Amino acid sequence: MELINTLAEAARTAVGFFWKAGWAFVLGYAISGMIQAFVPKAMGNIPLATVLNSNGVAFAGIMGFIYSDLMVPPLVAINAKYYGWRVALYIAAVMFASIVVTAVTLHLCFAALGITPGSHRAVEEVSRFAIDYTFWLNLAMVGVAALMIRLHRAHVREHLDGGMDEEGSGRLTVKGVAVYSMILLVAGGVVAWGVTSF
Repeated sequence: MELINTLAEAARTAVGFFWKAGWAFVLGYAISGMIQAFVPKAMGNIPLATVLNSNGVAFAGIMGFIYSDLMVPPLVAINAKYYGWRVALYIAAVMFASIVVTAVTLHLCFAALGITPGSHRAVEEVSRFAIDYTFWLNLAMVGVAALMIRLHRAHVREHLDGGMDEEGSGRLTVKGVAVYSMILLVAGGVVAWGVTSF
C-alpha cells in the first residue's frame, strides 16, 4: 500500500511540474518556431559557439558555453522552489563543476589526439571596449530594466496591498541579483573606459 501511495505522489508531482512549467516550454518553442520561420539564421548555442571559435576562444571555453544551457538561473529558481535553496545551490554547484570538468577533459582529449579545432584570431583582436552603438544600446537597456523594476515594485505595492509574494517581499531574489549584477557590470565598464581613455 505504501508503494502505491508513493507512486501516486510521484505522479501528482510530475503532473504538477508539467502543469507549472510545461505550458511555458510549449509556448516558448511555438514562438521560437514562428520567429525562425521569418528569420533565416537561427542563433542557437552551436552557431554562437562557431562565432566564439572564429574569434579565438579556446575549445574548453566553447564546450563550457554549449553545456551552460544546463544551468540557468530560472532552472536554479525552479529547483529552489521545489527542493529548497540548499539543494538547488548544491545541484547548481555540481552542474557547474561537471560542466568545467567535462569541458577541460574534452579539450585535453582533443588536444592529445591533435584534433582540437583551431581559430584564426586571438581574443584580444576582437574584444575591446569601445563607446559605440552597442555601448549606447546596452546603456539604454539598463535604463529600461531599471524602469521595469520600478514599475513592477509600484504594481506590487498598489495592486496587492503589500501582499507578501516572493518578489514583492523586499528580499533580494535571483532575478534581482542578476539585474543588479548587470547594472554594476555596465557601470564598471564605463568607469574602466573612463580611467583608461583619459
